[in-house]
Amino acid sequence: MLWQAGAIALRGPFATVQGRGLQVLRDRLAEQYARDHPIVVYEAAVIPGFDPSIHRISIRHLDADVVRLTSTLYVPPLSEPPIDEEMAGVLGISI
Repeated sequence: MLWQAGAIALRGPFATVQGRGLQVLRDRLAEQYARDHPIVVYEAAVIPGFDPSIHRISIRHLDADVVRLTSTLYVPPLSEPPIDEEMAGVLGISI
């Protein structure tokens, strides 16, 4: 999860989303995942009764057309993480 993904590399109180920070983020994510790896760009509704903004895209389409300063970016893992059996036991969860 990356909060305020559109604010990467921005300075000053009146900054707007620019391509350079997102380009660096996109390239870095592409190194760890594939360019076709799915991601979600999310923005909560700021007015009651309105829906949130949810865009399901691939890393290759991560740009200023979809990301705003307040966007949250969710990058799903490549695979399921291993189960921590010791912690499951501490929590009383049988696996």
